[in-house]
Amino acid sequence: RSSSRVPPDDDFRAKFPKIVTEFETWWERHRTEQLTRLAGRNSALTHRGGSAQAAAAAAALRQRSKLVGDIRECLAQGAMTMAELRRHVQKRHTTTVVTEEEIQQILSQNDMEVVKVRDLYVSGRTGNESNDRLRSVMHGIFRARDAVTSQDILDEFESIHGHPCKVSSYVLRNFLRELADRTEGDTWVLKGLLGQGSAP
Repeated sequence: RSSSRVPPDDDFRAKFPKIVTEFETWWERHRTEQLTRLAGRNSALTHRGGSAQAAAAAAALRQRSKLVGDIRECLAQGAMTMAELRRHVQKRHTTTVVTEEEIQQILSQNDMEVVKVRDLYVSGRTGNESNDRLRSVMHGIFRARDAVTSQDILDEFESIHGHPCKVSSYVLRNFLRELADRTEGDTWVLKGLLGQGSAP
């Protein structure tokens, strides 16, 4: 039975020792180079996998940052329910699906400063202390009532802060439009309630 392994040729080794030495040196160098190249390839594959993960994480971060900006812009137009907000944001993201869970996570961040008035989400602070105090009073009234007048808000403001509100009626009406729909006279109904038989 023959063996697959060829035994050393001692006669050739004895006759041509220089050639044998040169070949063995070449073979050892070749073997080392191949092992080094293989190790480098494995390292590159590992690095490529890490780079792919880093790229995916960066893409997710960019997506989240864009969502934050889009949500802020949408709420700058006025108060919205979660369904309305998701629909408006989705229009800006044509290649990915935006879920209510994603939006809720972003809205819950403190730096978003979003206020919830019943089922509506509305921008919180404006950066103007007088305006923010007035808007806070307005939000509080609408959490308890479906419809209010400008005078109701001004009276409530004076009751809470102990002095008349100095914000102009024009600014107050703009804040009301953000959260409510105007009906007869100076009566404002919380958005989404007009078609539900809410009485002023």
